[in-house]
Amino acid sequence: MELHQTEDKVNDALALYRRLRTSSGIDVDLPEIPSASENGQPNQEERPMTIKELLTLLQTIRSSLEGELKTKIEKFRRRLAEKDPITGAPRYGTKTAERVRALSELYDQLVAAIELLGDTEENLNTKAKKIETEKQRSIKGKELIAREQAQKDQQRKEEEELKRKQEEAAHEEALQKERLELNRRAEESRRSRQQAEQLRIEEDRRARDERLRRDQEWMAGIPKGLDGVRMQLKKLREAAPDASSLLTALTSLHTLFSQIVSHPEEPKFRRVREDHPQFNADIGKHDGGKEILIAAGFRLGAIDDIPCFISTEPSLENDMDGWSHWFDLLKETQNLIEQELMK
Repeated sequence: MELHQTEDKVNDALALYRRLRTSSGIDVDLPEIPSASENGQPNQEERPMTIKELLTLLQTIRSSLEGELKTKIEKFRRRLAEKDPITGAPRYGTKTAERVRALSELYDQLVAAIELLGDTEENLNTKAKKIETEKQRSIKGKELIAREQAQKDQQRKEEEELKRKQEEAAHEEALQKERLELNRRAEESRRSRQQAEQLRIEEDRRARDERLRRDQEWMAGIPKGLDGVRMQLKKLREAAPDASSLLTALTSLHTLFSQIVSHPEEPKFRRVREDHPQFNADIGKHDGGKEILIAAGFRLGAIDDIPCFISTEPSLENDMDGWSHWFDLLKETQNLIEQELMK
């Protein structure tokens, strides 16, 4: 495992060396070094490398050949010369010994080749410094031109800013006059809307009061209890234009009261919207239809400002007698409707 890992590291260094060898920036005729495990051609550099890239690559190769890799190569060389103290046989087998010798030779070739680049590396550093110096000079020249241009731009901006502020001041003065006029008109409009809203609210209140008064008078004029239910059922039978309409009204009334009797604790069965389309189509449009609800204990109120027929359940704990009277009237109304259906 250790030998395999060392071979991989040397081959990695060889791959970097091949890149360096094919670079156009190297003026030394470096030897071609074949791999210890394969005789492939070195990869061609796709683009010329910069001096900085060449220096970085060279330093990377030097670093990879020193340190731990150098120590391991020396260790493998020592072991290659060692023999078993008992059998006297070489420490490595034939194949392993060949691998170690090939690896050692490849490593030495790489070290020798890199040593050829001593002066080249110094020249590259000199070129890099020269390029950097020229770059800095170019930057300073551009900075000087940029500063002069920036001064001109700043002067032009200041002039434009002064002109803009003068124009804005004149424009703001005109806008201020316009805003004052608009505010005056808006205030007049607000007062007018406020007066109209107050008038509407007052009219709505009077309309609600009038509707409440009419509803109270209407409910007060309807007899309550079973006698009142019988009277309204009679009116309903007389008002229905035909047997089919009567049957529909009585069936819908029976369903309504059956749901309440079966679930007296459920508020949704004890509330009917006055303007509910199905209720009015089946029951409400007939004389006596809505009145049956009032006679059976419903009242005309509102839920979320929506007019509804509401049957309020008394407290079973606090008013047992009241609850019994309320439930009995609903149950008996259901029975009366059943009797009408049987006719």
